Amino acid sequence: MARTSTLLVLLSSIALWGCPSVDPNLSPNCNERTHRSVIVGTGEEEFELAGNNVSTVFGSQGGSHIWLGLRTKDMGPEINATFEIRDAVDDTVYTQPIKLHLELSYNSDTETNDVAGITGFLQECYDVDCKSPEGRDVILFAEVIDQCAVPITGETQTHVQ
Repeated sequence: MARTSTLLVLLSSIALWGCPSVDPNLSPNCNERTHRSVIVGTGEEEFELAGNNVSTVFGSQGGSHIWLGLRTKDMGPEINATFEIRDAVDDTVYTQPIKLHLELSYNSDTETNDVAGITGFLQECYDVDCKSPEGRDVILFAEVIDQCAVPITGETQTHVQ
């Protein structure tokens, strides 16, 4: 019996560790979600504010990307998000549309719902007229929709190193 109890506790711990936590304050009633917001940031492992600079990551297959992340309030627990990286000066779009269904994870330190590790693949340049975002100011943009079906947008301006 002791082995069975120990095994159940271990399996329960593993199951809880592997699942994202849900915002305990998130109302199931969409009319009560009055402070909905989206912040677009960066982060490979966890959400980070973009700050003044983001870096281009070069992949092993020759492509490049910028890590994207989201911090939301009063949204979730699952969302549909569309991302874009575009030039802050001339609106050149550096990514194909990135459309994802995502599961948010509650961050109790900030009382927000976060997701990170979203790959913003940059379009490959094969001719001299193709613009690269490196050395330019860009807008990290996202449109987010949850089960309440009200689109919320967020954008952050930063510089690509």
